[in-house]
Amino acid sequence: KIVTLGDRTHVAWLDADASGFWVRVRSLDRRTGEWAPVVTVGPAMDNHGGPALVPDPAGYLHIIYFPHHRPFHYRRSLRPNDSSEWGPEVIFGESLSYPVVLCAPDGTLVMTCRRYYEANDRLNEMELWRKPPDADWRRERVVMRSRHLDYVHFQESTAWGPDHRTIHLSCRIYETHPRKGGTPI
Repeated sequence: KIVTLGDRTHVAWLDADASGFWVRVRSLDRRTGEWAPVVTVGPAMDNHGGPALVPDPAGYLHIIYFPHHRPFHYRRSLRPNDSSEWGPEVIFGESLSYPVVLCAPDGTLVMTCRRYYEANDRLNEMELWRKPPDADWRRERVVMRSRHLDYVHFQESTAWGPDHRTIHLSCRIYETHPRKGGTPI
């Protein structure tokens, strides 16, 4: 994920080494062309734990990461437009993967993600979550549900409309076939 804010560009990614998977960030000072040192935000469960990154109106960076059908991990930068230090980790949700996040003009974070229900015959849903400033994350609603049980990947993307009040959602849906051995849909 790449965020440009003022004279800095922040890059967050999922890295891997012999010890595991790690969410890392690094910032470029575009005035000088100098890169800051790499900062490890935290671990990821596996190669599905990549981050979502977004700034709020005050310039603080928000990052969501970690799971593959587990709770999300969330942190906020300690200073505006600075990825060198992060506040405490907040863990929320269950059975989630693939965060996609926007920030509203009032500072509310708006996230879509996939929820996987193994106990419910492997049902998958795309959910909408919100986090108002100085409040906890809360699940708002299901945006869409898989037509078939078993594996699905929504691969959604969100963007603000020109009025900055309308959210546009695009989505590529991949579902396995409802009959074992059938061609994926």
